[in-house]
Amino acid sequence: MRGFGLLAVLFVTGPVFAQGTHQEKSLAFLYSLEQKDGSYLPDAKGKADLRSTSAAIRAIRYLGGKVPHPDLTGKYVQSCFDEKVGGFASTPSGKVEIFTTA
Repeated sequence: MRGFGLLAVLFVTGPVFAQGTHQEKSLAFLYSLEQKDGSYLPDAKGKADLRSTSAAIRAIRYLGGKVPHPDLTGKYVQSCFDEKVGGFASTPSGKVEIFTTA
């Protein structure tokens, strides 16, 4: 009977321990996408933009992590804002888009 109890505990807690390592690996990958200006790449080959930066920040927070350089990331987001139009461009000094602003 004791063996069954131990087996039940391992069965229930096993996925919890495994999930921690997946979260750590996912966070490490997301952190590796950060650029010097605070933006984040969409993948290893892409070019950073506001959409990929926003997605990376959300993913980091959902996984329980913290944005490593929030001041730099905030400056990057502000650099994408066009005060004249009142909206956001996908990249700094880019064309304001409805989707990016929304």
